[in-house]
Formats: sequence, structure tokens, C-alpha cells
Amino acid sequence: MCHENESLKALRGKNRPNGLESKRLNGLNEGRLLQGRCMATFPEMLETFKRAVETCDTDAFLGLFTEDATYEDAVYGTFKGHAELKRMLRDVFHQDAADFRWDMDSPVCDGNVGYAHYRFSLKSSHPDAAPGRALLGGCARFILKDGRFAAYKEWGNVAGTLLQAGVPDKVVIRFLNREAKKLHEAPEFADHVKD
Repeated sequence: MCHENESLKALRGKNRPNGLESKRLNGLNEGRLLQGRCMATFPEMLETFKRAVETCDTDAFLGLFTEDATYEDAVYGTFKGHAELKRMLRDVFHQDAADFRWDMDSPVCDGNVGYAHYRFSLKSSHPDAAPGRALLGGCARFILKDGRFAAYKEWGNVAGTLLQAGVPDKVVIRFLNREAKKLHEAPEFADHVKD
């Protein structure tokens, strides 16, 4: 069951020196995020992010995101703003599954954009779910603004995860067709779909 935590210990309560303000850090130098002052490192933010999702800690989760942030989930679609992100975490993720586990590794960040490889698993609440955990591996992109996440997008082996979670084959096929259509309509693929 989802709960709200009063504390954002992972981001607050860590007194970081402001001496780094005048330094320009190169791309991946310690993964530090500077937006006027030194915030958390990107790996620390990822740790808070994954723990907040695993435990449904909406306060910690929202504390990582700007007020107007977007979250593009590979399964559920796009959510925008704190109210929608809170609903996504509490009423979507933690209604459809339980016992989340999320590992992130190989993080890279230039202060504006960060990426991490991830392994994710859950126990589906679907009555036709396969025994054990549904597994997902993928990559996540984080767009940063003022030391917070302004946008999140993920890519992964979603079809296999949906099947493991008990989603009927015809629904998975419908999902894959919708995803293929989105790719063909995406502006970044315009040059690729020209004949």
C-alpha cells in the first residue's frame, strides 16, 4: 500500500558546500548537477528515485521533479505535473503490482541530461500473471532543470514484461501496434519515414 513520507532526507538534510558554485564541471565530472549551487549527484538522485518508486514514497518522488515535469512510462504513457505523477505512482503503479525492485547502473550526466541502464521487476496483481516476478531491462533518460528532473523517458523490453505480468496476448499486440504508430508519427523520425 502506498504511503506518504514526511521527509525528503535523500535530498534535504545533506549540507553540501557551496564552494563549487564558481566551478564549471566537465560533462561527467562526478555527475554533479549545478544550477546555481551544488545539489545532489546524479547517482544520489537515481537512488532516491528508485527507492521512492519501490516504496511508493510520493513526497520523495515529487521532490525530485519540477512542478511541470513529464514522465513517459513505457507501459502507461505520459504523465505531466505533480498531481499526475503522484497519481501515477500511487494509483497506477502500486495498484497494478507490488514488491517493486529497481536497480540502476552506468549513470552518465552532463548536468542537463542524464542516462542510466536499469533492471526492474515486480509482482503483478493481474490474475493471469506468470508465477514469480515480471522482469524489465532498459534505459532511462532524465532531462534536468534547476537541479530537478524536468522530464523522464524510458525504453525497455516491454512486451515480454507485459506477458509475464499476465496481460493477454491480444492486448500486448495492440500495445505494440500503438507504439509502432507513435514511432512513425514522431517528429524525430520524419527523415527516416520519407520515401
